[in-house]
Amino acid sequence: MVVRARFALPWWTMRFGGAVLLVCAFAGHAGAQPGVTPAAPPAPPIAAPQSPELSESAALWLGIGGTAAAYGLFVGGLAWNNASDERTDNRNARTMIGIGVAGTFIAPSVGHWYAGTLVTKDMLRRFVGAGGVLVGGITLAVCDHVESDCVIVKQLAWGAVIAGAGLFVFGTLDDIARAPGRVRKANAQRGAVSLVPTLGAGRGGLAIVGTF
Repeated sequence: MVVRARFALPWWTMRFGGAVLLVCAFAGHAGAQPGVTPAAPPAPPIAAPQSPELSESAALWLGIGGTAAAYGLFVGGLAWNNASDERTDNRNARTMIGIGVAGTFIAPSVGHWYAGTLVTKDMLRRFVGAGGVLVGGITLAVCDHVESDCVIVKQLAWGAVIAGAGLFVFGTLDDIARAPGRVRKANAQRGAVSLVPTLGAGRGGLAIVGTF
């Protein structure tokens, strides 16, 4: 004789078991999908490299060396021209003199060029001083060739020559001496807050970089 036993489960156990099976099946299907990987953490930003600071001593010696070279060319050209035969057309000596004269206006400001400034106040002073010397010299030359008495005019002309020469010398020395200060100011501005490009994993942008 065979005895068969039947056990009836409550209705809520069947629904709970079905819900568990559905959740497990969905999780397994999502994990088996190809190409789905967790997001990688962002890479640290790559800031643009900062250029080194300018040298104050380099700016000073650029002005000193350039000015010395300019006056050396001027004096050397004069000596070469005077030593040459009067019948010889010494163009090379005159070229040296011209380069030397131009250098006396430009060379004292080379240290400021190194710091990023092309025109300085002292350069303008040198041009004004040279203009005074030129006007005074021309006036003296004209007075020497006229018959009328121009004592007062000569005195004014000599005053213009002396004042112009003094202004030229002052503009030269002051320009050279101020070059290190110009470099310090340029370095301070380079260390201020600035924007630099940044690169990351799949992204880019700007970062604020500064020295405090």
